[in-house]
Amino acid sequence: MKVIQSTEKALIDELLANLFEMVAVGVAEVMTDEETKITTLKFDEEALTDSQIMIIESAISARIQGGVLPAEAYEVNENLVANSFSLTATSPEKYEIVRNDILRGAKVNDLQIVTLQQPFAPKMYNSLIYVVIAVNLSEDQMSAIELSTKVAQQGIKVTNWAKRAGMIGGSTAQVANRVGREVTLAAVEIGAVVGVGTVKTAVEATACVANTVIRDLNHKELLKGDNVQSLLGTIKSLKANKNNKQISRGFGAL
Repeated sequence: MKVIQSTEKALIDELLANLFEMVAVGVAEVMTDEETKITTLKFDEEALTDSQIMIIESAISARIQGGVLPAEAYEVNENLVANSFSLTATSPEKYEIVRNDILRGAKVNDLQIVTLQQPFAPKMYNSLIYVVIAVNLSEDQMSAIELSTKVAQQGIKVTNWAKRAGMIGGSTAQVANRVGREVTLAAVEIGAVVGVGTVKTAVEATACVANTVIRDLNHKELLKGDNVQSLLGTIKSLKANKNNKQISRGFGAL
């Protein structure tokens, strides 16, 4: 039997409603001690399938890394989340980026993906965002998702900056589209190597250049093009960037 405790009943109630009841109805029970005012959620691992346990552990880990659940409230089983990746998305548009670009680009099967919700910020239990969990991933897929999330964050950051500056119609439009243009041009060169129609999304093209997903590529041939070299430079700068918001092994936030 495992437990999660808090003096905030709303925190436990949100966990029950948006995680446990979504993954396995009736597996968890909640009790409040009237004297201590501590609310406890209990669940029996033996009543869950391996997949359900993995999803629950990954979702709790995402809450802790996202700052909406205190780390001391629960000890995540790191072995169970070692091959899982959780991505939070604060809007439907960002959710589409996660599903259609990042996970699709990493060749993640729909059967490996679960979409849940979690609070937007601490104590905001009625303001929910998407949390997309992908399980049973290979090392190549884990690396590709982490890199693709950095690419997506960079694109969103640059685009949002240009919008705030009110200069989309001017010269900074070129800055906002730089990463996207590099990916598009590189994809043309990649197509000559791996065949027309192989690369379907921008993130797939990026993953090709990073050589983390498609292992049967001829790496020397792939890197000959000027456009691929340009994109590779961008990727290296993204890898070196320590300021990407909330991204770590197994977790990313858009």
